[in-house]
Amino acid sequence: MANNLSYLQAVETLAGIRVPERAQFIRAMFSEFFRINNHLVWFGTYCHDVGAITPTFYTFREREMIMDIVELVTGGRLHPSWFRIGGVAADLPEGWKEAVDDFLKIFPARLKEYEALITKNPIFKARTQGVGQISLKDAMEWGVTGPNLRACGLEWDLRKRSLFGL
Repeated sequence: MANNLSYLQAVETLAGIRVPERAQFIRAMFSEFFRINNHLVWFGTYCHDVGAITPTFYTFREREMIMDIVELVTGGRLHPSWFRIGGVAADLPEGWKEAVDDFLKIFPARLKEYEALITKNPIFKARTQGVGQISLKDAMEWGVTGPNLRACGLEWDLRKRSLFGL
């Protein structure tokens, strides 16, 4: 859903369509759920790639909770086409807030679990620290973006700048 948002916002801007505030919040909430979902997949599979399989099982547990919320609201799981020009397909159904609250209650502690699994693991550290370093100058010249650019020392988050106009 988040990948559709930039297209929709471009069309809405060009057509002068005002999106209701509630729909804007719903879009932002689901874009963030998909961002967290993507990060969970990345982190679990990245850990697996460098020799730690357990985080994959942990991260996919929370990913399933997100997918359940998405399915509750949209009827689809992986690729729901639910955002629409001018807003969203429907209002949030009954039960959405409880599902979101259940996720929010457990997720901060789960992040700590992921960190505990990896940060002191000597094999993980040996395979990841000091590997693939890029200078800020090179990153800027090569068009590096996102977390990789921030890791080079530039405080910039396009997501926050574009969604919230900061």
